[in-house]
Amino acid sequence: MAIVELAAFLAFLPASFVAFYVWLLQSRKGSLPITTAEVAYDKHKFGHILNWDKYHLYIHGIPTLIISGEFHYWRLPDRSRWESILKKYRAGGFNCIRIYFHWGYHSPDEGIYNFKDNRDINYLLDLCEELNLYVLAAPGPYICAETQAGGFPIWVVEKVKKLRH
Repeated sequence: MAIVELAAFLAFLPASFVAFYVWLLQSRKGSLPITTAEVAYDKHKFGHILNWDKYHLYIHGIPTLIISGEFHYWRLPDRSRWESILKKYRAGGFNCIRIYFHWGYHSPDEGIYNFKDNRDINYLLDLCEELNLYVLAAPGPYICAETQAGGFPIWVVEKVKKLRH
């Protein structure tokens, strides 16, 4: 998966994070109108890479069946094991990995973000690319996955008491 493909596949992420963060900061001051059009996938721009109809998902114009499993990198604090585990997914017939991006794991305190060592998402995505594994990104912020606070950082939970309906 080339960098352009990854960008197309994850094109909605930055806008989603920004939209959520703005909402979070403004939630106590009233409503903030955010529409899905602001974070929608641009089929005209990226459709030659990723497209779909009512029958198929197309990757580079080829109908593709996604056979996916989940990979919780934050449950495997020794990143030296990631490659061997991902190879086992591949050997088992999987062509895709769904990855929950755990906000709380990367942000232990407000304004602090850690993407080094066993939190290195770029390294993980590079491994997936080397092994020809597609990535279904699950950015959250709420990821559930039987995690404390559902993936929200504890500092957010303490700051904003009601995060979900």
